[in-house]
Amino acid sequence: MPVVGYFYYKYSLTRTSQTADEITYEVKKGYPLTKVSEDLFNKGAINSQFLFNFYIYINKLDTNVQAGVYVIPAGTTIVDLVY
Repeated sequence: MPVVGYFYYKYSLTRTSQTADEITYEVKKGYPLTKVSEDLFNKGAINSQFLFNFYIYINKLDTNVQAGVYVIPAGTTIVDLVY
């Protein structure tokens, strides 16, 4: 069963967002990652808050969150969004 979980995880990270619209999102200074993931999920920019947070933490990218305004193209994957 772990093999199925691994492939589901990999598939989910490369699955495009379900929105057909470009999204503009501002990360304000001091925003916690959980707030960013919640906002992005509510806007349709990501398919899973859990997977977004998990991917960032497992790859030790949680200290790389930069304040600023970001334009997120329609159909962006979690991996594309993080990098």
